[in-house]
Amino acid sequence: MSKQVLEALCNLIATGDEVDRCYSAKALGKLKKSQAIPNLIQCLRDEDIDVVMDAAEALGNIGDSTAIPALLESLTNDPDGEVKTTVVEALVKIDSSETIITLLKIAETNPENIIWDENNEWNAWWDMQLLAVKALGTKQIPEAVPILLSILADEDSQDIESEIFTALAQIAGVGEEFLIQCLATGIPKQRRRSATALGLLKSSASRKALALALSDQNVEVRIAAIHSLGKQEATPYLNIILRFLNDPEPKMRQAAIEVVI
Repeated sequence: MSKQVLEALCNLIATGDEVDRCYSAKALGKLKKSQAIPNLIQCLRDEDIDVVMDAAEALGNIGDSTAIPALLESLTNDPDGEVKTTVVEALVKIDSSETIITLLKIAETNPENIIWDENNEWNAWWDMQLLAVKALGTKQIPEAVPILLSILADEDSQDIESEIFTALAQIAGVGEEFLIQCLATGIPKQRRRSATALGLLKSSASRKALALALSDQNVEVRIAAIHSLGKQEATPYLNIILRFLNDPEPKMRQAAIEVVI
C-alpha cells in the first residue's frame, strides 16, 4: 500500500496542476520516503512559488542530506525571499555539517553570492538570520558564539537580542560566561534577558549569578531572576526566595508565589 501511494504521488506531482503538485509535495513530506527526493527536487524549479515552497518544506521533513545541494542552489539562485526563507527552514531540519556551515554564514552576514528580488521591499535575510540564530542555539554549535556576540555588538543589526541570549544559553560554555557577565554589568534590558536565558541552564554558576541578581535595583530583572531560579529547582536558594513573599513590591511577591507553589 505504501509503495503504491508513493508511486501515485510521485506521478501526480509530475503531471498534475499546481494544486495537485502542492498537495502531493506536502503528502510526500509526511511520508518521509527518500525515494521521493528526485521528484521534489524537480519541483524546486517549478513555475508556481507555492509548489516550490511546499517541495522545499517536504525535503526538510524527509531530512535526507542528499537534498542539500539542490536546496543550496535554490537558496543562492531563487530570487524570491519567501522561497529562500523556506529553504533555510528545510536546511535547519537536516542534520549535516554542510547545513551547519550554511547556517553560520547566514547568521553572520548576508552572503554576497545570493540573488535577491530587488523589487521586494522586505529583506528576507532578516528572517533567514533569525532562523539561523535559533537553529545554531538549538543544535548547540560552539562555533556560533563569536558570531552571536558580533551581532549583539553591531549597532546596525536587527533587534534579536532576546533570541541571541537564548541561543548563547543553549550553547553554554563561553555563552554562559557572557550571559553571567551581562547579568552583572549590562543595561536593565540586557540584565533581564540574561536572567531569563540563564534559566535554561542547570549549572551552579548560573544559579549563583541568578541569586545575586535577586538584589538587582531593577524589579523586572529581579522577577526574571526569581523565575529562572524556580525553573532550575534551586533548593539551596529556597529560603531566599521565600523572603520575597514579604517584599514591598507586589510583582515580586507574585513572582515568589508562582515559584514556590
